[in-house]
Amino acid sequence: MPRRRSHEVVLTAMGTMRLLVLAADSQRGGLARSCAAVTQYLLRRGHDCRVLSLNPPPDGANPFGFLNGDYDHVCYRGPWGIRSLASLLNRIRQYDFDVLWVCHPTFAGCLAAKMANCRARILSLHWPHFPYGLEWRAKLKWSVFYRLFGHDYCRILCDTEFQRDELLAVAPDMAHKVVVAGLPIAGTRGGMADVERNGGHAPDNGRMVVGSAGWLRPGKRFDIVLMVARAVLSHNLNVEFRIAGDGPMKAQLTSQARELGISSRVRFLGWVDSMAGFYKSLDALIFCSDFETAGRVVGEAMWHRLPVVCSVERGGTGELIQHFKTGFFFGSHDVLALSAALLLLLRDPGLRRQIGEAARDYVAEQHSVETVGAHYERLLQSAAARQSHHRATWHSD
Repeated sequence: MPRRRSHEVVLTAMGTMRLLVLAADSQRGGLARSCAAVTQYLLRRGHDCRVLSLNPPPDGANPFGFLNGDYDHVCYRGPWGIRSLASLLNRIRQYDFDVLWVCHPTFAGCLAAKMANCRARILSLHWPHFPYGLEWRAKLKWSVFYRLFGHDYCRILCDTEFQRDELLAVAPDMAHKVVVAGLPIAGTRGGMADVERNGGHAPDNGRMVVGSAGWLRPGKRFDIVLMVARAVLSHNLNVEFRIAGDGPMKAQLTSQARELGISSRVRFLGWVDSMAGFYKSLDALIFCSDFETAGRVVGEAMWHRLPVVCSVERGGTGELIQHFKTGFFFGSHDVLALSAALLLLLRDPGLRRQIGEAARDYVAEQHSVETVGAHYERLLQSAAARQSHHRATWHSD
């Protein structure tokens, strides 16, 4: 339950913090899983972490479930969440915390954070600013956002260099605040349980399995995945395709699979409770998207030694994959190139193992939860220390 804020900020000698995480959501997507992974790391480090989500959790699939009573939510209502502002601000003020971590910006969330009596604030970004390019409406929106809220934060954390460059394109005066913190992937537990429900191995029929995963919605190009599946299956390989996820385009994609004549070889699994179990059931993964900050599904598959074939037109996913070394990356949705790369993998078990091992090594080295979590921890502690110094100076005056 929320605890009343005190007037003093006190860090213990060990540097432990009372942290309030204002999470944009607690759904099944990569944003919530990344936030949950860092939060769990901070808990293991002895910090007092509480999460306030701007949306209710889905039934039985809250990646913050490990928090038990230290998790709460409000409902984000009205244009830009403005109808939620009063209740959100009231809820924030009930908590006793040293530092506020706003996990992805929302208008009402950032406005409530501005109005709360806390100078120690960190903002982390997990979605692209300009999914369809640097068009003027998006540029205007983000320029106004950073003028209104950018100076409220001690640091602004990005998952990738691509995201940092997007930010600086509209708010170059934020350069001294922006840090590329990285994407926490390797060793994550939140949202990736060891026991899976839906994504288990198929019966032993010698069939290879190619997977894909994500929200079934525009921008996530599962239509391209199905076209690649048809091209691969036309070569009479014993392959099955599995798609984990759900969303508004499920009926349309199911219909497309029927029209392509591949519905008997494509399984739509819905949401899978354990992505770890899903990845372990696959021989390769294909991922296609118009825009992606980093592509968490790609990184998680690489951590599970899966060779990945990927096309993303805008985003930082290319920072995860070295073409033909840790996977296959294409900057456009070229069905012929994607299917050729996937066929190469399916026909060569040795190449699958080689690329899978290289992918695992890269993710373990660059994107471990311990490395990224430690980066977050240092930045959050620095913000909390600045808050403590400010309060001490104010009282001495």
